[in-house]
Amino acid sequence: MNLNVAIRKTFKTGRSGSAGRPGPAEYSGPAEGSGSAEYSGPAKYSGPAKYSGSAEYSGPAKYSGPQPAPAPAAFSLDVSFKLDSSNSVLGILGPSGSGKTMTLSCVAGLETPSEGIIELNGRTLFNSYKKINLHPRERDIGYLFQNYALFPHMTVEGNIRAANKRADVAALLERVELSGLGGRYPSQLSGGQKQRAALARCLAREPQLLLFDEPFSALDEELREALQDEMKRLLDGYGGCAVFVTHSKREAVKLCGKIISIKEGKAMPVELTHFDSGGGARMVDVGGKAPTHRRAVASGVITMSAEAFGKIKDGTAAKGDVLGVARIAGIMALKKTAEIIPLCHSLPIDRADIAFDLQGEQPAVANCVCQASPADTESENRGYACGGELRMPAPSRLRAVCTVESFGRTGVEIEALCGVNIALLTVYDMCKAIDKSMVITDVRLLEKSGGKSGGYVYEG
Repeated sequence: MNLNVAIRKTFKTGRSGSAGRPGPAEYSGPAEGSGSAEYSGPAKYSGPAKYSGSAEYSGPAKYSGPQPAPAPAAFSLDVSFKLDSSNSVLGILGPSGSGKTMTLSCVAGLETPSEGIIELNGRTLFNSYKKINLHPRERDIGYLFQNYALFPHMTVEGNIRAANKRADVAALLERVELSGLGGRYPSQLSGGQKQRAALARCLAREPQLLLFDEPFSALDEELREALQDEMKRLLDGYGGCAVFVTHSKREAVKLCGKIISIKEGKAMPVELTHFDSGGGARMVDVGGKAPTHRRAVASGVITMSAEAFGKIKDGTAAKGDVLGVARIAGIMALKKTAEIIPLCHSLPIDRADIAFDLQGEQPAVANCVCQASPADTESENRGYACGGELRMPAPSRLRAVCTVESFGRTGVEIEALCGVNIALLTVYDMCKAIDKSMVITDVRLLEKSGGKSGGYVYEG
Protein backbone atom coordinates (compact mmCIF):
# COMPACT_ATOMS: atom_id res chain seq x y z
CA MET A 1 0.00 0.00 0.00
CA ASN A 2 1.27 3.48 -0.77
CA LEU A 3 0.01 7.00 -1.22
CA ASN A 4 1.97 9.76 -2.94
CA VAL A 5 0.65 13.33 -2.80
CA ALA A 6 2.40 16.42 -4.15
CA ILE A 7 -0.09 19.17 -4.96
CA ARG A 8 -0.46 22.93 -5.18
CA LYS A 9 -3.73 24.86 -5.28
CA THR A 10 -3.84 28.63 -5.60
CA PHE A 11 -6.77 30.95 -4.93
CA LYS A 12 -5.95 34.22 -6.70
CA THR A 13 -8.52 36.30 -4.76
CA GLY A 14 -8.11 34.44 -1.51
CA ARG A 15 -10.74 32.45 0.33
CA SER A 16 -13.84 33.87 1.97
CA GLY A 17 -15.85 31.41 4.01
CA SER A 18 -14.98 28.27 2.09
CA ALA A 19 -12.29 27.70 -0.47
CA GLY A 20 -12.82 29.40 -3.80
CA ARG A 21 -16.27 30.72 -2.86
CA PRO A 22 -16.80 34.51 -3.12
CA GLY A 23 -17.91 36.44 -0.07
CA PRO A 24 -21.10 38.52 0.21
CA ALA A 25 -21.75 40.96 -2.62
CA GLU A 26 -20.47 44.46 -1.96
CA TYR A 27 -23.00 47.29 -1.46
CA SER A 28 -23.12 49.31 -4.67
CA GLY A 29 -25.43 52.17 -3.66
CA PRO A 30 -28.79 53.03 -5.26
CA ALA A 31 -29.35 51.84 -8.80
CA GLU A 32 -28.88 54.52 -11.42
CA GLY A 33 -32.02 55.75 -13.18
CA SER A 34 -32.87 54.61 -16.65
CA GLY A 35 -34.19 57.90 -17.91
CA SER A 36 -37.84 57.36 -18.89
CA ALA A 37 -38.93 54.52 -16.63
CA GLU A 38 -41.41 55.49 -13.93
CA TYR A 39 -41.55 54.05 -10.43
CA SER A 40 -43.66 50.89 -10.59
CA GLY A 41 -44.27 50.14 -6.93
CA PRO A 42 -47.70 50.01 -5.25
CA ALA A 43 -48.35 53.70 -6.11
CA LYS A 44 -46.78 56.10 -8.54
CA TYR A 45 -44.38 58.62 -7.15
CA SER A 46 -46.27 61.89 -6.59
CA GLY A 47 -43.48 64.22 -5.54
CA PRO A 48 -42.77 67.66 -7.01
CA ALA A 49 -41.38 66.35 -10.26
CA LYS A 50 -40.75 63.06 -12.01
CA TYR A 51 -37.19 61.88 -12.26
CA SER A 52 -36.05 63.03 -15.68
CA GLY A 53 -32.81 61.15 -16.07
CA SER A 54 -30.64 64.24 -16.36
CA ALA A 55 -31.02 65.41 -12.79
CA GLU A 56 -28.49 64.03 -10.34
CA TYR A 57 -29.59 62.13 -7.27
CA SER A 58 -30.43 64.76 -4.65
CA GLY A 59 -31.72 62.69 -1.81
CA PRO A 60 -29.93 62.02 1.48
CA ALA A 61 -26.17 61.63 1.45
CA LYS A 62 -24.89 58.52 -0.27
CA TYR A 63 -24.45 55.39 1.86
CA SER A 64 -21.59 55.95 4.25
CA GLY A 65 -21.93 53.03 6.63
CA PRO A 66 -19.32 50.36 7.29
CA GLN A 67 -17.43 49.57 4.14
CA PRO A 68 -17.05 45.97 2.99
CA ALA A 69 -13.90 44.22 4.13
CA PRO A 70 -11.16 44.02 1.53
CA ALA A 71 -10.85 40.74 -0.32
CA PRO A 72 -8.62 38.23 1.52
CA ALA A 73 -5.06 37.93 0.36
CA ALA A 74 -4.28 35.20 -2.14
CA PHE A 75 -4.00 31.76 -0.54
CA SER A 76 -1.81 28.97 -1.83
CA LEU A 77 -1.89 25.35 -0.65
CA ASP A 78 1.40 23.53 -1.18
CA VAL A 79 1.44 20.04 0.34
CA SER A 80 3.40 16.84 -0.26
CA PHE A 81 3.63 13.58 1.69
CA LYS A 82 4.03 9.83 1.20
CA LEU A 83 2.60 6.82 3.00
CA ASP A 84 3.63 3.17 2.78
CA SER A 85 3.16 -0.07 4.68
CA SER A 86 5.52 1.02 7.48
CA ASN A 87 3.61 4.31 7.98
CA SER A 88 0.09 3.82 6.65
CA VAL A 89 -1.77 6.36 8.83
CA LEU A 90 -0.92 10.05 8.46
CA GLY A 91 -2.00 12.72 10.93
CA ILE A 92 -2.36 16.31 9.70
CA LEU A 93 -2.20 19.02 12.35
CA GLY A 94 -2.71 22.74 11.92
CA PRO A 95 -4.88 25.72 12.93
CA SER A 96 -8.25 26.48 11.36
CA GLY A 97 -7.97 27.79 7.80
CA SER A 98 -4.49 26.37 7.28
CA GLY A 99 -5.56 24.02 4.47
CA LYS A 100 -6.09 20.67 6.22
CA THR A 101 -9.61 20.02 4.92
CA MET A 102 -8.69 21.39 1.49
CA THR A 103 -5.91 18.79 1.33
CA LEU A 104 -8.43 16.00 1.96
CA SER A 105 -10.81 17.47 -0.62
CA CYS A 106 -8.07 17.50 -3.26
CA VAL A 107 -7.12 13.90 -2.52
CA ALA A 108 -10.78 12.82 -2.63
CA GLY A 109 -11.41 14.62 -5.91
CA LEU A 110 -13.91 17.12 -4.48
CA GLU A 111 -11.48 19.94 -5.32
CA THR A 112 -9.05 20.10 -8.23
CA PRO A 113 -5.47 21.15 -7.49
CA SER A 114 -3.89 23.81 -9.68
CA GLU A 115 -1.05 21.41 -10.34
CA GLY A 116 0.56 18.28 -8.97
CA ILE A 117 0.26 14.51 -8.71
CA ILE A 118 -1.82 12.17 -6.53
CA GLU A 119 -1.09 8.43 -6.74
CA LEU A 120 -2.64 5.60 -4.74
CA ASN A 121 -1.19 2.09 -4.82
CA GLY A 122 0.47 2.73 -8.18
CA ARG A 123 -2.66 4.18 -9.78
CA THR A 124 -2.75 7.83 -10.85
CA LEU A 125 -5.75 9.70 -9.42
CA PHE A 126 -4.61 13.14 -10.53
CA ASN A 127 -1.80 14.40 -12.75
CA SER A 128 -2.05 17.96 -13.98
CA TYR A 129 0.81 17.43 -16.42
CA LYS A 130 -0.85 14.43 -18.12
CA LYS A 131 -4.38 15.85 -17.82
CA ILE A 132 -5.55 13.00 -15.57
CA ASN A 133 -8.27 13.74 -13.01
CA LEU A 134 -10.38 10.77 -11.91
CA HIS A 135 -13.94 11.32 -10.69
CA PRO A 136 -14.33 10.94 -6.89
CA ARG A 137 -16.27 7.67 -7.31
CA GLU A 138 -13.42 6.22 -9.34
CA ARG A 139 -10.76 6.84 -6.70
CA ASP A 140 -11.58 4.03 -4.22
CA ILE A 141 -11.56 6.47 -1.31
CA GLY A 142 -13.77 6.59 1.77
CA TYR A 143 -14.34 10.04 3.29
CA LEU A 144 -15.65 10.47 6.83
CA PHE A 145 -16.86 14.07 7.03
CA GLN A 146 -16.78 16.16 10.17
CA ASN A 147 -20.60 16.13 10.41
CA TYR A 148 -20.80 12.48 9.16
CA ALA A 149 -23.18 13.49 6.28
CA LEU A 150 -25.62 10.60 6.81
CA PHE A 151 -28.80 10.69 4.71
CA PRO A 152 -31.49 11.55 7.30
CA HIS A 153 -34.33 9.90 5.36
CA MET A 154 -32.49 6.55 5.17
CA THR A 155 -31.90 3.95 7.85
CA VAL A 156 -28.37 2.93 8.79
CA GLU A 157 -28.69 -0.01 6.40
CA GLY A 158 -29.98 2.29 3.67
CA ASN A 159 -27.02 4.63 4.12
CA ILE A 160 -24.63 1.71 3.79
CA ARG A 161 -26.36 0.32 0.70
CA ALA A 162 -26.31 3.78 -0.87
CA ALA A 163 -22.53 3.37 -0.98
CA ASN A 164 -22.60 -0.27 -2.13
CA LYS A 165 -25.79 -2.15 -2.95
CA ARG A 166 -24.01 -5.49 -2.54
CA ALA A 167 -22.41 -4.66 0.82
CA ASP A 168 -22.55 -7.21 3.63
CA VAL A 169 -24.41 -4.90 5.99
CA ALA A 170 -24.47 -7.30 8.94
CA ALA A 171 -20.69 -7.82 8.78
CA LEU A 172 -20.04 -4.08 8.52
CA LEU A 173 -22.28 -3.28 11.47
CA GLU A 174 -20.56 -5.93 13.54
CA ARG A 175 -17.19 -4.50 12.55
CA VAL A 176 -18.12 -1.07 13.88
CA GLU A 177 -20.06 -2.48 16.86
CA LEU A 178 -23.54 -1.46 15.66
CA SER A 179 -25.07 -4.92 15.31
CA GLY A 180 -28.86 -4.79 15.46
CA LEU A 181 -29.10 -1.06 14.69
CA GLY A 182 -29.38 -1.27 10.90
CA GLY A 183 -33.06 -0.33 10.96
CA ARG A 184 -32.61 2.92 12.86
CA TYR A 185 -32.58 6.38 11.32
CA PRO A 186 -29.74 8.85 12.02
CA SER A 187 -32.04 10.88 14.31
CA GLN A 188 -32.37 7.79 16.52
CA LEU A 189 -28.61 7.40 17.00
CA SER A 190 -26.23 8.92 19.52
CA GLY A 191 -23.25 10.98 18.37
CA GLY A 192 -20.90 8.04 18.65
CA GLN A 193 -23.31 5.72 16.83
CA LYS A 194 -23.67 8.23 13.99
CA GLN A 195 -19.91 8.32 13.60
CA ARG A 196 -19.68 4.53 13.45
CA ALA A 197 -22.57 4.34 10.98
CA ALA A 198 -20.78 6.85 8.73
CA LEU A 199 -17.61 4.80 9.05
CA ALA A 200 -19.47 1.63 8.07
CA ARG A 201 -20.74 3.45 4.98
CA CYS A 202 -17.14 4.46 4.14
CA LEU A 203 -15.98 0.85 4.48
CA ALA A 204 -18.86 -0.51 2.37
CA ARG A 205 -17.05 0.29 -0.87
CA GLU A 206 -13.87 -1.41 0.42
CA PRO A 207 -11.76 1.71 -0.18
CA GLN A 208 -8.01 1.66 -0.53
CA LEU A 209 -7.75 4.95 1.36
CA LEU A 210 -9.73 6.43 4.27
CA LEU A 211 -9.92 10.17 4.91
CA PHE A 212 -11.04 11.50 8.31
CA ASP A 213 -11.90 15.18 8.81
CA GLU A 214 -11.87 15.82 12.57
CA PRO A 215 -14.30 12.98 13.30
CA PHE A 216 -14.22 13.51 17.10
CA SER A 217 -14.63 17.31 17.23
CA ALA A 218 -18.38 17.25 18.01
CA LEU A 219 -18.14 14.65 20.80
CA ASP A 220 -17.72 15.08 24.54
CA GLU A 221 -14.41 14.15 26.15
CA GLU A 222 -15.47 10.80 27.59
CA LEU A 223 -17.05 9.59 24.34
CA ARG A 224 -14.10 10.92 22.34
CA GLU A 225 -11.67 8.84 24.37
CA ALA A 226 -13.74 5.67 23.89
CA LEU A 227 -14.16 6.18 20.15
CA GLN A 228 -10.46 6.92 19.70
CA ASP A 229 -9.74 3.48 21.11
CA GLU A 230 -12.28 1.93 18.72
CA MET A 231 -10.84 3.87 15.79
CA LYS A 232 -7.32 2.72 16.60
CA ARG A 233 -8.46 -0.90 16.73
CA LEU A 234 -10.17 -0.52 13.36
CA LEU A 235 -7.19 1.22 11.72
CA ASP A 236 -4.80 -1.43 13.03
CA GLY A 237 -6.80 -4.08 11.18
CA TYR A 238 -7.75 -1.98 8.14
CA GLY A 239 -4.94 -2.89 5.74
CA GLY A 240 -5.07 0.33 3.69
CA CYS A 241 -3.80 3.90 4.01
CA ALA A 242 -5.55 6.59 6.04
CA VAL A 243 -5.22 10.36 6.47
CA PHE A 244 -6.51 11.86 9.70
CA VAL A 245 -7.09 15.61 10.14
CA THR A 246 -7.22 16.91 13.70
CA HIS A 247 -6.46 19.93 15.89
CA SER A 248 -5.36 17.63 18.72
CA LYS A 249 -1.74 16.52 19.03
CA ARG A 250 -2.88 13.88 21.48
CA GLU A 251 -5.27 12.36 18.93
CA ALA A 252 -2.60 12.44 16.24
CA VAL A 253 -0.07 10.70 18.49
CA LYS A 254 -2.59 8.06 19.51
CA LEU A 255 -3.90 7.19 16.04
CA CYS A 256 -1.20 8.01 13.51
CA GLY A 257 2.18 6.53 12.65
CA LYS A 258 3.33 9.68 10.85
CA ILE A 259 2.46 13.34 11.46
CA ILE A 260 2.82 16.54 9.46
CA SER A 261 1.72 20.07 10.25
CA ILE A 262 0.14 22.52 7.79
CA LYS A 263 0.49 26.24 8.45
CA GLU A 264 -0.81 28.88 6.05
CA GLY A 265 -1.08 26.28 3.30
CA LYS A 266 2.45 24.96 3.70
CA ALA A 267 3.24 21.45 4.90
CA MET A 268 5.85 21.76 7.61
CA PRO A 269 8.18 18.93 8.70
CA VAL A 270 7.68 17.80 12.27
CA GLU A 271 10.40 19.18 14.52
CA LEU A 272 12.82 16.78 16.15
CA THR A 273 12.80 18.59 19.51
CA HIS A 274 10.44 17.93 22.39
CA PHE A 275 9.58 21.54 23.23
CA ASP A 276 9.29 24.83 21.41
CA SER A 277 10.52 28.20 22.66
CA GLY A 278 7.25 28.78 24.52
CA GLY A 279 7.46 25.49 26.39
CA GLY A 280 4.78 23.75 24.33
CA ALA A 281 5.20 20.07 23.55
CA ARG A 282 6.23 19.12 20.04
CA MET A 283 6.26 15.85 18.18
CA VAL A 284 9.32 13.67 17.73
CA ASP A 285 9.58 12.10 14.30
CA VAL A 286 10.52 8.43 14.52
CA GLY A 287 9.10 7.55 11.12
CA GLY A 288 12.45 6.21 9.93
CA LYS A 289 12.84 3.73 12.79
CA ALA A 290 11.73 0.15 12.29
CA PRO A 291 9.36 -1.25 14.94
CA THR A 292 10.88 -3.94 17.16
CA HIS A 293 9.82 -5.97 20.19
CA ARG A 294 10.33 -3.92 23.37
CA ARG A 295 10.14 -5.09 26.97
CA ALA A 296 10.72 -3.35 30.28
CA VAL A 297 10.35 -4.40 33.92
CA ALA A 298 10.34 -1.91 36.82
CA SER A 299 9.80 -2.26 40.55
CA GLY A 300 9.22 -0.16 43.62
CA VAL A 301 8.58 -0.55 47.35
CA ILE A 302 6.23 1.10 49.84
CA THR A 303 6.93 0.67 53.56
CA MET A 304 4.13 0.89 56.09
CA SER A 305 2.96 0.04 59.57
CA ALA A 306 2.05 -3.51 60.57
CA GLU A 307 -1.60 -2.44 60.90
CA ALA A 308 -1.81 -1.10 57.34
CA PHE A 309 0.03 -4.16 56.04
CA GLY A 310 -2.34 -6.53 57.81
CA LYS A 311 -5.47 -4.83 56.47
CA ILE A 312 -4.09 -4.90 52.92
CA LYS A 313 -3.11 -8.55 53.24
CA ASP A 314 -6.46 -9.59 54.74
CA GLY A 315 -8.51 -7.43 52.40
CA THR A 316 -10.13 -5.63 55.33
CA ALA A 317 -9.11 -2.05 54.46
CA ALA A 318 -12.04 0.36 54.62
CA LYS A 319 -11.69 1.29 50.94
CA GLY A 320 -11.83 -2.29 49.69
CA ASP A 321 -9.46 -4.38 47.59
CA VAL A 322 -6.36 -2.18 47.75
CA LEU A 323 -4.12 -4.34 45.57
CA GLY A 324 -6.82 -4.94 42.95
CA VAL A 325 -7.53 -1.23 42.58
CA ALA A 326 -3.82 -0.35 42.61
CA ARG A 327 -3.10 -2.86 39.84
CA ILE A 328 -5.84 -1.46 37.59
CA ALA A 329 -4.79 2.15 38.28
CA GLY A 330 -1.17 1.36 37.43
CA ILE A 331 -2.06 -0.37 34.15
CA MET A 332 -4.41 2.45 33.11
CA ALA A 333 -1.71 5.03 33.89
CA LEU A 334 0.96 3.29 31.87
CA LYS A 335 -1.39 3.02 28.88
CA LYS A 336 -2.11 6.75 29.04
CA THR A 337 1.63 7.37 29.26
CA ALA A 338 2.09 5.33 26.08
CA GLU A 339 -0.34 7.68 24.32
CA ILE A 340 1.09 10.97 25.57
CA ILE A 341 4.80 10.80 26.41
CA PRO A 342 6.39 9.56 23.15
CA LEU A 343 5.05 12.61 21.24
CA CYS A 344 5.81 10.80 18.03
CA HIS A 345 3.48 7.90 17.34
CA SER A 346 0.88 5.74 18.97
CA LEU A 347 2.72 3.13 21.03
CA PRO A 348 0.81 -0.16 21.04
CA ILE A 349 0.95 -1.94 24.40
CA ASP A 350 0.82 -5.70 23.77
CA ARG A 351 1.15 -6.76 27.42
CA ALA A 352 0.97 -4.92 30.72
CA ASP A 353 0.81 -6.41 34.21
CA ILE A 354 1.54 -5.41 37.79
CA ALA A 355 2.27 -7.99 40.51
CA PHE A 356 2.66 -7.43 44.25
CA ASP A 357 4.93 -9.12 46.79
CA LEU A 358 3.83 -8.79 50.43
CA GLN A 359 6.88 -8.74 52.70
CA GLY A 360 5.75 -8.65 56.33
CA GLU A 361 7.57 -7.13 59.25
CA GLN A 362 10.87 -8.87 60.00
CA PRO A 363 11.53 -9.17 63.76
CA ALA A 364 14.66 -7.82 65.39
CA VAL A 365 17.42 -10.22 66.46
CA ALA A 366 15.49 -12.89 68.35
CA ASN A 367 18.33 -14.42 70.37
CA CYS A 368 20.52 -11.57 71.39
CA VAL A 369 23.45 -12.78 73.49
CA CYS A 370 25.29 -9.49 73.79
CA GLN A 371 25.87 -7.80 77.17
CA ALA A 372 23.35 -5.04 76.56
CA SER A 373 21.96 -3.28 79.59
CA PRO A 374 18.23 -3.50 80.39
CA ALA A 375 17.86 0.16 79.41
CA ASP A 376 18.97 -0.72 75.91
CA THR A 377 16.39 -3.50 75.53
CA GLU A 378 13.52 -2.34 77.70
CA SER A 379 11.28 -1.86 74.67
CA GLU A 380 11.05 -3.85 71.49
CA ASN A 381 10.49 -0.57 69.70
CA ARG A 382 13.94 0.56 70.89
CA GLY A 383 15.57 -2.46 69.24
CA TYR A 384 18.58 -4.40 70.51
CA ALA A 385 22.14 -3.28 71.13
CA CYS A 386 24.35 -5.84 69.39
CA GLY A 387 27.99 -5.23 68.82
CA GLY A 388 27.41 -1.51 69.11
CA GLU A 389 24.63 -1.51 66.45
CA LEU A 390 20.98 -0.79 67.05
CA ARG A 391 18.92 -3.28 65.07
CA MET A 392 15.30 -2.15 64.65
CA PRO A 393 12.56 -4.47 63.45
CA ALA A 394 12.35 -4.17 59.64
CA PRO A 395 9.13 -2.36 58.61
CA SER A 396 6.41 -4.07 56.62
CA ARG A 397 7.05 -3.78 52.90
CA LEU A 398 4.92 -4.09 49.79
CA ARG A 399 6.81 -4.51 46.53
CA ALA A 400 5.24 -3.84 43.11
CA VAL A 401 6.68 -5.18 39.83
CA CYS A 402 5.41 -3.84 36.49
CA THR A 403 6.06 -5.59 33.16
CA VAL A 404 5.31 -3.91 29.82
CA GLU A 405 5.79 -5.29 26.30
CA SER A 406 5.27 -3.61 22.93
CA PHE A 407 6.09 -3.90 19.24
CA GLY A 408 6.88 -0.32 18.36
CA ARG A 409 9.47 2.34 17.58
CA THR A 410 10.20 3.58 21.10
CA GLY A 411 11.02 1.87 24.38
CA VAL A 412 8.54 1.19 27.18
CA GLU A 413 10.76 1.90 30.19
CA ILE A 414 8.85 5.04 31.18
CA GLU A 415 5.55 3.14 30.92
CA ALA A 416 6.84 0.46 33.33
CA LEU A 417 8.17 3.07 35.77
CA CYS A 418 4.91 5.05 35.61
CA GLY A 419 2.87 1.90 36.24
CA VAL A 420 4.85 1.12 39.40
CA ASN A 421 4.60 4.67 40.73
CA ILE A 422 0.86 5.00 40.21
CA ALA A 423 0.19 1.56 41.69
CA LEU A 424 2.13 2.43 44.86
CA LEU A 425 0.60 5.90 45.07
CA THR A 426 -2.83 4.27 44.88
CA VAL A 427 -1.90 2.01 47.81
CA TYR A 428 -0.91 5.11 49.78
CA ASP A 429 -4.10 6.96 48.89
CA MET A 430 -6.34 4.06 49.92
CA CYS A 431 -4.52 3.45 53.22
CA LYS A 432 -3.42 6.90 54.32
CA ALA A 433 -6.15 6.99 56.98
CA ILE A 434 -4.37 4.05 58.65
CA ASP A 435 -0.77 5.17 58.17
CA LYS A 436 0.19 8.59 56.83
CA SER A 437 3.90 7.88 57.28
CA MET A 438 4.13 5.34 54.44
CA VAL A 439 7.19 5.84 52.25
CA ILE A 440 7.64 4.93 48.56
CA THR A 441 11.22 4.02 47.76
CA ASP A 442 13.52 2.01 45.50
CA VAL A 443 11.61 2.72 42.28
CA ARG A 444 13.95 1.47 39.58
CA LEU A 445 14.22 -0.17 36.18
CA LEU A 446 15.06 -3.87 36.61
CA GLU A 447 15.51 -4.82 32.97
CA LYS A 448 14.78 -3.76 29.39
CA SER A 449 15.26 -5.18 25.93
CA GLY A 450 14.85 -4.00 22.34
CA GLY A 451 15.84 -0.83 20.54
CA LYS A 452 19.24 0.59 19.60
CA SER A 453 20.44 0.80 23.20
CA GLY A 454 20.09 -2.98 23.56
CA GLY A 455 19.44 -4.87 26.78
CA TYR A 456 19.85 -3.87 30.41
CA VAL A 457 19.64 -5.81 33.68
CA TYR A 458 19.89 -4.22 37.12
CA GLU A 459 22.54 -6.01 39.15
CA GLY A 460 22.12 -4.29 42.50
